[in-house]
Amino acid sequence: MKDEIINNNNSEANINPVLQYLPDHKVYLNLPCILTLNKPLRIGMPYMYNEGVKTFPFRLLHIWDADGFVYLSIQNLNTGQVYKISKNLKHDPEYCSWEIASLEYLMNLSKERGGTI
Repeated sequence: MKDEIINNNNSEANINPVLQYLPDHKVYLNLPCILTLNKPLRIGMPYMYNEGVKTFPFRLLHIWDADGFVYLSIQNLNTGQVYKISKNLKHDPEYCSWEIASLEYLMNLSKERGGTI
């Protein structure tokens, strides 16, 4: 992983980086499709994947960036199948065809709504 910060082109990006590699196998990814508390992701940890009607638990295997895209290698915990998903960091940061969520985020959301998962 690279030790650099990637910003998008708006002035707010100078304050809040979009992508930052952190110690301890963590990556800060500030995109609307990353549903975690404070936006960090940790390599090796489980998350939930959602794309339309497709939802499954996965383990995050690797994150890297190249040519303005961020790539995530994920492994479906039900099937063992490995996928590579990506997001263009330079164009339309608000549009996401997929979302990933941490267990802490989902638990917090459930508490806010007064229910259970």
